[in-house]
Amino acid sequence: DFYAKIEPTAAIPRFKGLQFKMSQKFLSHTLKANGIYGNNFIKIQDLRDEGAEYDIIESGGIVYAVGMSWKAHWTDILQSTLVIAGTGNTFDRFTYNPAYDTLIDNNIHSIGVDTFYFSDSWEDIQTLKAECALQLAQKNKMLIGTYLKRYEFNTNQVSKYDTLKDYTADTVNGIPVVDTSGKFKIFSENAQLHDTTFKYGAYISFILHAFDRFRLVPGFRVDKFAYNNFTSISPRFNSVFSINENLDFTTAFGLQYQDPELVDFSLDIRNKKLRSKQALTGIVEIEYYFNQWDIKLIIESFYKNYKNL
Repeated sequence: DFYAKIEPTAAIPRFKGLQFKMSQKFLSHTLKANGIYGNNFIKIQDLRDEGAEYDIIESGGIVYAVGMSWKAHWTDILQSTLVIAGTGNTFDRFTYNPAYDTLIDNNIHSIGVDTFYFSDSWEDIQTLKAECALQLAQKNKMLIGTYLKRYEFNTNQVSKYDTLKDYTADTVNGIPVVDTSGKFKIFSENAQLHDTTFKYGAYISFILHAFDRFRLVPGFRVDKFAYNNFTSISPRFNSVFSINENLDFTTAFGLQYQDPELVDFSLDIRNKKLRSKQALTGIVEIEYYFNQWDIKLIIESFYKNYKNL
């Protein structure tokens, strides 16, 4: 409140939220449910006094996440987990100059709202996941799972021409297709699209104790994103060598993929060929625990290489 009095463009966001949590055990089974809901809004005014072309920004949205898990211990060596979840977001923004009356040739004329940017987009994701853990001999363990995700998204964005980004791209008959590196571009920020798609995959990993102080954690997963028909294969590897009870040496390697934002697909039909982003990561870490002070020291070096950004 104090800041709002001394700064004319300051605004106080409003947020409403709700959360619930439930856990129930019966025999060797555990049932859990969690949920969260949030609604936020902020309005910033008098931006033209600060040099902006527009005067007012109204921004906010709704976010929710709800899920339920069922964890079962069937035997001493076999456990399973089933998860059902849903998440959703709305993306609401309105950037504009308000309507006003002006005097022209001694006559009052009404000037309508001048919109610079408008969005009332939303997306919902439902997830079904099943996982099985198998305890092997000598403290070794295997984890295997599969999942299915359903995406539904609605993009509705309108941008004024002078707020659009300028993209340089090769053209065919005056139509931009790809840039000079061969990557598809986002051609326009005006977008209207309502669509549904799916993603599914499977994974397997192990915890292997080669000997008392050395642990290996290899893993492998395959994912298929139906909207751009992209299949990714992601190997992962982690090792931990406990030199003594206070000192650990860790190495890790992984290949990860991140799908394009759903709104990017909406901006142009040609963006349906966008590829998922790729990150190759390598980590070397030394960890030392000081018993007398209850302090942990971690020295880490990492390498990361991105593709398809």
